[in-house]
Amino acid sequence: MTIAFNHFFAAHGWSTALAISAADYLIFILACVAVFVVLVRAGSKMARVEAFRNLAGSIIAVYAARWVIGSLWFRSRPFVVFHTIKKLIADPITVHSFPSGHAAVAAALATA
Repeated sequence: MTIAFNHFFAAHGWSTALAISAADYLIFILACVAVFVVLVRAGSKMARVEAFRNLAGSIIAVYAARWVIGSLWFRSRPFVVFHTIKKLIADPITVHSFPSGHAAVAAALATA
């Protein structure tokens, strides 16, 4: 399944641009939406401060867990394991793929 998606995105220029843009920016857009929701839904100033404190604590906890899990359980990126995958971007900084930074941010936003 991963290889089929990869070949589809590699074959179409518009889909490659869409996938790269989503991978780069969508998580930040979701984070901004979460902050906006906190600002709108929290009634008093104290409630907003508490909500931001919860969000910051959640982000710190999730990234700490990500670091621990990533140190204990190494999993190679798909392009290292499957040689038929066409790379859409340059090599990333790290060669481990689990846990994903995008998934960590999403988990922090969901648990805040």
